[in-house]
Amino acid sequence: MAVEAPATRDDRPTKLRGTVLVIDDCTTVRTRVREILEAQAYRVQTAGDGAAGLEEARRRRPDAILVDFVMPRMNGYQFCQELLKSDDLRTVPVVLMSVKVDRIGEQFVRHGLADDALSKPFQPAALRAVLEHRIGKPSRRTERRAEAEAEEEPPPASPSQLPPPSDEERQRRAAAEALERTRGLLLSRLLGPLARALGLADSEMDAARRGLLEGLDEKTLRELVPALAGLDPHAGLPSFSGAIEALPIGEVFQMVALQNLTGVMEIEGPGLTARVFLSGGKVDLSRLDGGEGNFRLGNYLVQLDLVAPQDVERMAEAADADGTPIGERLIKLGLISRDDLRKALQLQAQDIFYEVLRWTHGMYRFRPHVVAAEASSAALAIPVSGLLMEGYRRVDEWRVIEREIRGFGEVYEPNPAAIAELESGALSTEEKLVLDHVTGSSSVSDIIRALRLDSFEVCRVLYRLLSMKLIRRQRATVAKGED
Repeated sequence: MAVEAPATRDDRPTKLRGTVLVIDDCTTVRTRVREILEAQAYRVQTAGDGAAGLEEARRRRPDAILVDFVMPRMNGYQFCQELLKSDDLRTVPVVLMSVKVDRIGEQFVRHGLADDALSKPFQPAALRAVLEHRIGKPSRRTERRAEAEAEEEPPPASPSQLPPPSDEERQRRAAAEALERTRGLLLSRLLGPLARALGLADSEMDAARRGLLEGLDEKTLRELVPALAGLDPHAGLPSFSGAIEALPIGEVFQMVALQNLTGVMEIEGPGLTARVFLSGGKVDLSRLDGGEGNFRLGNYLVQLDLVAPQDVERMAEAADADGTPIGERLIKLGLISRDDLRKALQLQAQDIFYEVLRWTHGMYRFRPHVVAAEASSAALAIPVSGLLMEGYRRVDEWRVIEREIRGFGEVYEPNPAAIAELESGALSTEEKLVLDHVTGSSSVSDIIRALRLDSFEVCRVLYRLLSMKLIRRQRATVAKGED
């Protein structure tokens, strides 16, 4: 599909055509639509979901609204319903944008929820045409809704009521989003160097931007994306990436598992970088870089009582010249068996997966057909479905825990009076162990490091001890937090 060339400087309109509110949770889509419309002399407002869009529309009434269907907080269906309740906004023309237009677009229009619909991805000409047709004409949504109710037609399905998209539709959407992200990335990286090399003035930058967009058409991008990913163009889908805020990482893993994909998922989170190696949609190995080392393999070997902490520390300090992983070195020395290593790697892979599921901000990238020798050797083949079930349970529990334990830097002190009243056998071995490390000077992070236990398990025990009033937040920590 050829992309129409943007307007040149000479034929670019100068008179303001109107204000358009663009509501979409995808930053790339908002940026692309803004570029198209501003080149045609429209003023553009943007919002990342229906709730923010409603607030923006009330703040400054637009001449037309472009709204996505599936969004967090308030989706397109809910947004359109809210608009009809507003005397000021119900006459603003609304255009639905969705990859599901063939299934829902006509229903939205017939039921007075939208005036028109655009199928994603759309061409600039289609976007301009629908706005030129709608702007300046009052919406008839209220009348059409009354007609539909009189005929007792069922309303269109909300996003949650629609059947899940087919594998083919998922692939088409992933590919379209990958192309738009690539276009935006190339434009941001090329425009500055090009302007400096040609000595372009600020007044010439718009023309340079439009020229680059014209060159980065769909055909060019489809050739570039697989090439940049190091793949044969016919080997399958190109690598894909995105923001966790837009699509939770659990849903991304679910998609990879459903399609039985092989490759590596790289996730950048809060100061951490995780790599999850998959084969046929199952997890073979996980690695986490950064942070305080709570997810190192050595910790799991100690947890399983396979090696002593000092042995792990000694091996970590004496780095192997050829980069042999610590697990393989311990096997060579006869300190652990291959079975022992597999158990530790499985615990590590599970905990890293659960940790990543907690991240609400960050970026992910899946690179197909990337296979590491260590992952092939481990070949854990852990089903993603089981990891997701346990992981989501943990995420829910983490949310409760985090209301009390607000960070790994917090310090707790024992409550001697409450501890003195404890009956014999009231605490489990794990609870006694954690309580012994609550000193009034050790942070949560210090306790995790000292015990070499999973951070989730330590925080869960601390939460129970707090609930039993056996420990309390260290007074200096409380005072510092209240400053």
